[in-house]
Amino acid sequence: MMKHTQPQGYTLVEMVVSLAIFSIVVLLATSAYFNLIALSRQARATTTAMNSLAFVLDDMTRSIRTGSHFCNAGCTANSFSYLNQSGNPESYQQSGTAIYKQQKNISGVVQSIAITDATLSISALSFTVTGQSAADQLQPYVTIVIQGSISPGPGKPAQTFSVQTSISERGVDLSS
Repeated sequence: MMKHTQPQGYTLVEMVVSLAIFSIVVLLATSAYFNLIALSRQARATTTAMNSLAFVLDDMTRSIRTGSHFCNAGCTANSFSYLNQSGNPESYQQSGTAIYKQQKNISGVVQSIAITDATLSISALSFTVTGQSAADQLQPYVTIVIQGSISPGPGKPAQTFSVQTSISERGVDLSS
């Protein structure tokens, strides 16, 4: 006497349907993962560019704060000159889409150095100076406004920024 048993396992249709559902889920998860990686790279590039801008502002602020004789050699809306703490002339200016610092090197030769990163595109740099003469009886005070955009990578939309900082001369200079 033979016992007839029910077949055990999955049918071919059940396997194909489950494999299709699994493939769709894996495809969605993989595409979400790649989008997450792309967003992470874009955020990292933006953070790096903003850190570069913060470094530039910090350098400008430190140099100007310890300097004196603001606009001694003349200033325009997008350039600023002063004497650094060693008494040597320095200046900052916008040229194209970069900010340049002009200073004497060790040999005494005046050189112009781009201090902004290539990922930063500066569209406007302005300096507003008050208290640059003893007659006005004001502490020398500089306001810097930088506007531009950050390019997080090829094919990515640029992000605009506008940054302002104010600097007062470290020592009281009412006799210049």
